[in-house]
Amino acid sequence: MIPQALQFKIGEILNFSRETIEIQPNGSTSVKSGQKIIIDLPYSTLVDLESLRLEFVGQTSANTDDSLINEQVFFPRNIASIIEQLEVKFNNITVQSINNYGLLYNKLVDLTQNQDACYKKNCLGENADPSYRVSVNPANNNITVQRGYSNAPANTAYENRIDKRNFVIRDFIGILGSSSTTAIDTGLIGNVSLHITLNNGSCLMKSQYLPDGTTAATGTIASPTFQLDEIVCKMTRYQMNNKYYEALQSHLSSGMPYEVAFENYETFTGASSTSFNNSVRFTTAAKSLKWCAALYTYADRDQVGVVKLSDAHANDTMLEKSTIVLANMFNNSRYFYTMGGGIDKSFWKVGSTQLPSTPATKQDRFTISMELFNQDNDTMSGINLGIPSLSHFENGYFVDFLPLGYTRETDGYVMSGLDTLDLPLSITYSSTQMGTFTDATDKTPYVFACSDRIVQIYQGQQIKVL
Repeated sequence: MIPQALQFKIGEILNFSRETIEIQPNGSTSVKSGQKIIIDLPYSTLVDLESLRLEFVGQTSANTDDSLINEQVFFPRNIASIIEQLEVKFNNITVQSINNYGLLYNKLVDLTQNQDACYKKNCLGENADPSYRVSVNPANNNITVQRGYSNAPANTAYENRIDKRNFVIRDFIGILGSSSTTAIDTGLIGNVSLHITLNNGSCLMKSQYLPDGTTAATGTIASPTFQLDEIVCKMTRYQMNNKYYEALQSHLSSGMPYEVAFENYETFTGASSTSFNNSVRFTTAAKSLKWCAALYTYADRDQVGVVKLSDAHANDTMLEKSTIVLANMFNNSRYFYTMGGGIDKSFWKVGSTQLPSTPATKQDRFTISMELFNQDNDTMSGINLGIPSLSHFENGYFVDFLPLGYTRETDGYVMSGLDTLDLPLSITYSSTQMGTFTDATDKTPYVFACSDRIVQIYQGQQIKVL
């Protein structure tokens, strides 16, 4: 065997070119919270779905009385959190629709991206750490760092107490970020459209207090909103040699479909309760069910509150706070806060089979989440800075996973999971509460089911979703 580093093979793609293209959304380039952005991808173009990014200027609302000590309203951590639903359509056929997109996105990112990733994503405009915000003086290019989440002192101008910045949504889940083939020729499909429904403003978060930790705000806003302006979609377009397109047409002419596999997500909600003695039962049908995930949110999570980052040092960044390991280091809106600290045991029932056979403990739940993302023995990647202990994980970042497919590293896209397509399967998630736990916070259980889905594209732009 010859090591890869000693091999001298050279790959070559003849007559290849690439460029970044801009796409304007349908209708206006400005939208408000709760509204929808619709983007049609260019026709008969080889586009890289994974390169797609949505750029805009985002702005929150605030109280209008300058003379008061005003709350500031911030965008949540990870700007993709403002997406409530993402729908992808091929020729008006819904290929994928993800509900509670922001909640699911946050849980997946928190368990797979470390502080170094946050730095990079902040530079890319993704708001991975909103406790650290930078502004630049256009006259001399001097940098000013805005730290933490303090209230605005009296007589602060309106434009200086809103969260107004340039943002980029570029890290998508589903077919736009985890498909078997990232480059798709829209000429084979016809019309490819993205429908992005924005959160109504419930995902925003308010400032805590003044930097001295003593003065409460007198100017408040009950139901803050946001708006996005100067919206533009950008992505990479490829140009291949003629043989590539001829090969595609020849394949379709033979009656065989062009197939794209991707991860799909279903959402199920249980009844709200003040106790963790709860269960959620649902039925799903999928060719390859990869995993299920359960979590508990605040039952009133749509009520905008202060950022979930308890500490009197309101002008510290998240990185500075991590050096003293605060009790709450969630660094995000309560809309995405998930709790499990009062859970004793938990288990799943798939049909009549209990998984795991012995109910999971606190340690088991975190270990399983690391195994699912192949991080249990990986010292190069990491998790969110706000999870320095199991207790932090179960108070803010909590997710209880049931892995059903192969999770170790593989080459390319591998479909692996439980086949329930021919016989829809009933699955139940159950948890029990610790006897000493007395917190009666009203909470709502959610369950996400991740499965592999395939879209088949036939000659004549015929679409079939499996």
